Amino acid sequence: MPTGLARSPAKDEVSGPHRVTDDLTAAAARRTRPGADFCGSQHLTGGRGSRLPNRTAHAHSLPMYYCSSVNRLMEEVLVAKFDEVVAANKQFASSFAKGGLPMPPARAVAILTCMDARLHPEQFCGLDFGDAHVIRNAGGRASDDAVRSLVISQRLLGTDEIIVIHHTDCGMLTFSNEQLVAKINEDLGSDASNWDFLPFSDLEQSVVDDVNILRGSSLIPNDIPVGGAIYDVESGKLQEVTRK
Repeated sequence: MPTGLARSPAKDEVSGPHRVTDDLTAAAARRTRPGADFCGSQHLTGGRGSRLPNRTAHAHSLPMYYCSSVNRLMEEVLVAKFDEVVAANKQFASSFAKGGLPMPPARAVAILTCMDARLHPEQFCGLDFGDAHVIRNAGGRASDDAVRSLVISQRLLGTDEIIVIHHTDCGMLTFSNEQLVAKINEDLGSDASNWDFLPFSDLEQSVVDDVNILRGSSLIPNDIPVGGAIYDVESGKLQEVTRK
């Protein structure tokens, strides 16, 4: 594989809490659950889960009509995203002409890849409607649930090959189980210490590991080819790592 393709983040790219957890916190800070009290102490006084300093105005100092207006505005913002999806779907459905496709994938292949928003496997793998099963999770890991989907794909819907695709600049390279468990406890007050979120520190090795997990599973027949590759989010190129 070309040097530099499967690279971990440099030290100067990640500081303090790792980048992904920072990004997730920043995203969460821009949202409030529908119906939640935006003016509650956790949001305005630096309470649990808040990144605001304690010198921020206390909830009691804000008039109720202001709190009510902010809550309504936040609800409207959240609903607007759903409305955008529904509106886009109406346009899509108006010219949809693929309704007669059979359930089994035409190319009899299942792809296990990451949920990263920059990945569009149907495009970079040259797939069309009905061609393949695309199974996605954080990191494209061969988790128990991924194996569950692959077994259904093979035993009931006729797929006979698996391709595992991880990618460069993956968020799973930027944190450890311990760091995410600590963040969950800080933000939510929940104990996730018994969870394995399947992060990794070596991109190429993570592909090999997942291919080996699938190859060694008693639920995946030995005559099913399992390949592994890395997608480069900068160039759009797919680099083969292994075939078994």
